[in-house]
Amino acid sequence: MFPFYKKATAVGICNLISRIFTIFASLAAELDRPAPGIIILVLIAVAFVNALFLPSIQEEEELEEKMNQDLDGTSQKGDKKDD
Repeated sequence: MFPFYKKATAVGICNLISRIFTIFASLAAELDRPAPGIIILVLIAVAFVNALFLPSIQEEEELEEKMNQDLDGTSQKGDKKDD
């Protein structure tokens, strides 16, 4: 469904973030009772807000199509100069 490079980038970013959170998990577990729950709720809220601002698939396809047209236009202009 998604191009390989996007899937690989997403997996890499998720892996990096999970390793960072794993480092700090032991520190958060030693905090007093309400603090770990508050930390996880804040992280979930931040993830939710970030997910709301992700582009839709249609918007991303339109952007990719526009980028491809721009690249095709510049390569055609370059070919005309060489003639």
